[in-house]
Amino acid sequence: MNLQMRWTLLILLFLHNTDISWADSFIVVGPSKPVVTYVGEDVVLPASLSPALNAEAFQVRWFTTDFRSPQLLYIDYNIRIQSDTRRTLSRDNLKNGNVSLIIRNVRVSDDHLYKCLVISGLTDEETQVSLTVEVLGAQPSISMSSTEGQKTRLECRLRSGTPNQKSPGGT
Repeated sequence: MNLQMRWTLLILLFLHNTDISWADSFIVVGPSKPVVTYVGEDVVLPASLSPALNAEAFQVRWFTTDFRSPQLLYIDYNIRIQSDTRRTLSRDNLKNGNVSLIIRNVRVSDDHLYKCLVISGLTDEETQVSLTVEVLGAQPSISMSSTEGQKTRLECRLRSGTPNQKSPGGT
């Protein structure tokens, strides 16, 4: 084989490998605003690949402050780590590049900045999703009154007028 033929084969092999790495390149897209939800609801922290590649064979890592302690780790076609069974992702949606984290029955302690890292081969991309958890409830009203025996009585009511808690106190 002559020198020109060897160079041609080498260049073709290089271009072939370059095309494969370009085909697997992607970015992870998250929302531009925080996700707001209420205690007790289910919430989706949106994240998707662009372009929408099949992510079933990719590694998907959702974490908050510590990369080494993931909230959820999907690798080798399975969820390997879940910090809590309330956290999951839709395996069916992975085919469409959707790597969103689902949190069921949200708690106040779920309020965090979440990071989603997706790894495929030599490509790793990340996005951030801020989750704000709010609590619904009525504003309490506290009143104080004195009884004939000079005892002080505190009464806590919801604004609707329904007694919530009564707490007698002494002076």
